[in-house]
Amino acid sequence: MTDHTRMIHGSRPNRSSGPRMGFVITSMTPATQMTGPRTGAMLVRGVDRYGHFEPETVRPAADFDPAGLAAHEEAMRPFSQAIYQGAETSERRAKTTDATR
Repeated sequence: MTDHTRMIHGSRPNRSSGPRMGFVITSMTPATQMTGPRTGAMLVRGVDRYGHFEPETVRPAADFDPAGLAAHEEAMRPFSQAIYQGAETSERRAKTTDATR
């Protein structure tokens, strides 16, 4: 089974006084080609002979490191575009509206 970024998932309400945290890791080979905007990735093993992703090389020096936060914001921009690609079309809005009725 293959999971998809837009797969619906959920959990029980957070009834604690603390914030809910999420952590997602997506593992794929360098040969993988994403549809939509070019996104970043960090090579954790081997050699990338394909160049399908923007290399993410900045490692934060500490929690809330300004350089690390800036790198994260830059890396998330194309990822957000990829997730929401097509969301502005009337066809997608109609499907969303129908599904929420």
